Amino acid sequence: MRALSSRCLFRFLIPAAVVLLIGWPRAQALQKITINYPTRSGASWPLYIAKDGGYYQKYGLDVELKFGVHPTERPAMREVFVAETREEAERIAAPAVTHLFKELYGKRSAKGERALTSDTGEVVSDHEQVDFANFKQRYIIGTPDDACEAVAQMRDELGTTELHCWMHMPGIAGEDAMRSARLFAREVIPAFPETKEA
Repeated sequence: MRALSSRCLFRFLIPAAVVLLIGWPRAQALQKITINYPTRSGASWPLYIAKDGGYYQKYGLDVELKFGVHPTERPAMREVFVAETREEAERIAAPAVTHLFKELYGKRSAKGERALTSDTGEVVSDHEQVDFANFKQRYIIGTPDDACEAVAQMRDELGTTELHCWMHMPGIAGEDAMRSARLFAREVIPAFPETKEA
């Protein structure tokens, strides 16, 4: 019986000695960070789920979720097609963008699902209102000079810092899209050299 008590005492004393020599394990200070999110939508839910579930703390983070970001970068996306002449560019690309905006976005707007407005600000209530002429300002379709003018306008008036180009829209043949992309790379991109901040 005495041997059993010694063993139990020994099992208690070793961990106690370790704690006395090393000290109680201390919780490490959490690294404070702020996560900014620009919209209140389902896309931001995982940020809150992770916070409420304790996942940030589990990995050593004290997270503040902050709505209303004013980013320094301002990207934009445009449908882009360039050709040697404006007529050629519109002949190839106008049917593609018109179909996309009429059949997809125009029909949704007519149903009240997502408002689509023309260049004049009129909300589309019937998808037949959508044609190339009424929506021309939302695309970059024309010559390389037209594209340079449109990109410069976006940069100067909207503060656009980068442009994402959708260059192969449904209905445009692959070889036409490649020819347009090469022309854009050769004549438009060099007109906008990257500027470095001091």
